[in-house]
Amino acid sequence: MTQLVRRRLVGGILVVALAIVIAGWALPTFAGRAFVEVTARIVPVATNSVNGPSIVLPDGSSVDSGRLQIDIEITNRYPLPVLIDFHGSAFRATLTNPDTRGAAPIWHVSVEDPTLEQADESPSGDLSRVVLISPGTSRLSTGTSGMTLDLAAIPPVAPGRYSLRVTAYGIAGSPQPLAIVAAGAGTGILPVPKRTTFVPGNGI
Repeated sequence: MTQLVRRRLVGGILVVALAIVIAGWALPTFAGRAFVEVTARIVPVATNSVNGPSIVLPDGSSVDSGRLQIDIEITNRYPLPVLIDFHGSAFRATLTNPDTRGAAPIWHVSVEDPTLEQADESPSGDLSRVVLISPGTSRLSTGTSGMTLDLAAIPPVAPGRYSLRVTAYGIAGSPQPLAIVAAGAGTGILPVPKRTTFVPGNGI
């Protein structure tokens, strides 16, 4: 084997080793967010009361109970687990008025992930956490632990268009358009259709 061939062989091995390091360690560790997608899964919850305002979902269906369980779907498109660092609560949902940018949310709720280790407080006072997300898609039923929008349990919300957005581990999902309709007003105010995941009511 000549010296030139030997050098090319060593160079090829180094390139392959570098590619393995990048694909197997650097990307999952430092660029994990680029491979993770967060989506809200809206689950209508039935109640005995149907006299209050109703909620119109992105697919045009109406929830007369005015109550939604909000679950979260997390998809890691990378073939290896990715590391995500974030601050604050693990899961969060907010309801905002898209016409009033910068205003405080009309409703918001945060839920913790009991599987995470104790958070460390950063110099800024935020809670700093790290989570490892496996490849594929997982659904987190956060609604059962408190992430439920109940119009009867919050201050009155005026009829109109609103946006529901969920955040998981600091990664925000796309806003889901909703409409709140006064009791007996029909469904004349409908959200603009967007991609979402709708789950039939669980009959609770």
